[in-house]
Amino acid sequence: MKKSSLLHKLAKMAARSPGFIVAGGTALRALGINESLWFDEAFTARLVTLSPAAFVKGILSDSAPPGWPILEYMVTRILGNTEAALRAPALALGALIIYLVYRISLAVENDRVPALLAAAFTALLPVGLYFSVEARQYNLLAAGVLLALLGCIENRAWMIVAGAIAAIYAQNVGVIYVGAMLAGYAMFSPGKGKARRLILMTVPIGAAVAPWIPFLLEQAKAVGSSFWLPGMTAPQLLAPLATMIMGWRIPESVQIPVYVVGMLCTLLGVYAARRWLLTRQGIMLLLIFVGAPLALGALSAAWRNIYLPRAILPSALLVPVFWASAGRNAPVLNSRQLAGLLNGVLIFCAFWFAAPPGRTGRIDMRVWFAPIGEGWQQGDIIYHGNEATQMLALYYLPDKPSVARPNEGSFMSLTEGVKESFGLVSENFHDVAAGACRVWLVFSGMPTSTAGELAEAEDLKRVSTMVRYREADHLWQGIYLFDKGESCERRSVFNRKSPS
Repeated sequence: MKKSSLLHKLAKMAARSPGFIVAGGTALRALGINESLWFDEAFTARLVTLSPAAFVKGILSDSAPPGWPILEYMVTRILGNTEAALRAPALALGALIIYLVYRISLAVENDRVPALLAAAFTALLPVGLYFSVEARQYNLLAAGVLLALLGCIENRAWMIVAGAIAAIYAQNVGVIYVGAMLAGYAMFSPGKGKARRLILMTVPIGAAVAPWIPFLLEQAKAVGSSFWLPGMTAPQLLAPLATMIMGWRIPESVQIPVYVVGMLCTLLGVYAARRWLLTRQGIMLLLIFVGAPLALGALSAAWRNIYLPRAILPSALLVPVFWASAGRNAPVLNSRQLAGLLNGVLIFCAFWFAAPPGRTGRIDMRVWFAPIGEGWQQGDIIYHGNEATQMLALYYLPDKPSVARPNEGSFMSLTEGVKESFGLVSENFHDVAAGACRVWLVFSGMPTSTAGELAEAEDLKRVSTMVRYREADHLWQGIYLFDKGESCERRSVFNRKSPS
């Protein structure tokens, strides 16, 4: 009896405290913190190991602001360069995001019940689980935008300044979110002392961002001349919303029902939120939830398509606020039924993000590259079909020399400045094979692979020994060994060190 009474008290405490929800959501997110890295994360892992001069050059040669690399540079100096250490900042920001959604919901609803519901939904939101264990900048963008939004709603200048600077230095699309918020604050904030508050906010934001503006413009120019996304179409404006709300790892057989539930609950939430939606606080929230994605879509249609699904992460993280409003004031079903339905769907989606059945597209690169390390001989070299696998090999096989196939025209190709700062080499296979007796071939076939890359892979497969091969979703990966035989004269030219 005492045991059940204690459990009942703990359950009641958890239901009444955002701290319990944040802790539970963080524990759920941490389940994937030791997964092996993928290309973008391996890029960060490589960047933070460089000398200060090469680190700065690598940042300025990339297409993103320096906020996330600098944060990772500091964290890895303390925690090391493991997968968990690289993802620790994203995990901490994921916990902060749960709390910020709770505070935003509390501010617009003025009621703890929907605020706690919003926090619970956010804790289970699949996209929140995913980006909280990714060594990339999108949780920093989302946390910055949500902090600034909360500052606009609660009229707290320091939150607006800190959040705006974090968002802009996290991702260049942060400029759109911050611009939308500042415009909304200028139009809808209380009139008394508005001009003074705007000056107190815009001056420090402008001063902090000013050093980055010339580089931002250069990056925008580079994106304008070539970016890997195809042209913008109307369906592409809506398509990312479903995946960014309910996730993309769920089985195809149930994707449509799950997406329909998410969308219908969102529409119910918008209807249920009508009592506060057109208030000053509601309009500020709408500017981020709807305004910023529309502005991003309009820019993509008029200029260059930059409408990446992950760029609307801050907007997607506001959906639980509307779900909570529906759970409190649902026009159909009762609040417990609707909340139960949503939580059931979210738990299902979260399972496919956190449990092995949902990880069909991500493999353990430590195991995948193991045969190369085990079978390595003096004078060997690795030849990569693209720079994505080379970047991963630099992390998991740091002492093995490698080159990558030149892939002009592929979005996977790194800029010359990045290659130089990272110490990467691109060479044709025939030049590589001329100087080595054994070449480890690492190929992958993706929707973004070039025709030349795939054709060369097929040719070299026929004259090499397969070591490993796998297929998953729309991806195939293979490791092969090209060996000239015992009669080959080993040349010292390829007895070189890996990039340092």
